Amino acid sequence: MVTDNATTVRLSYDHFDNADGAKTDTLGIGVQRQVNDTDHLDVEVQGERVTTPNSTADDSNGNRTNVAVKYTRRWNDSDEIWVLAQGTLAQTGNMTRQGRLTVGGSQSLDDQNTVSGQISTDRAAELT
Repeated sequence: MVTDNATTVRLSYDHFDNADGAKTDTLGIGVQRQVNDTDHLDVEVQGERVTTPNSTADDSNGNRTNVAVKYTRRWNDSDEIWVLAQGTLAQTGNMTRQGRLTVGGSQSLDDQNTVSGQISTDRAAELT
């Protein structure tokens, strides 16, 4: 759904069942705003419900709500840098908190080749 020329609102839903009876439902809402000719801001909130019968493994049962914010600067269709931060607003059951910070970018080498990469850290990596 587009609300104006500079703002886009997205709704998403995903349902997954596997053969062992595990179920995951994910519902999200996101807003992308074109700040100016080169900069974009994305904000997304996502709720996840996971049920796995007879499992006590991390992230196997419960609910989690995450928020992510991404700021992107684009010089053209292929050259850009971005910063993304994600964190958990709430969780229940044995769902773990998720938090990460990512910095990345991509640059066109020529008409057919682009190099891209990102560096990311997450809360679990910082605590171990």
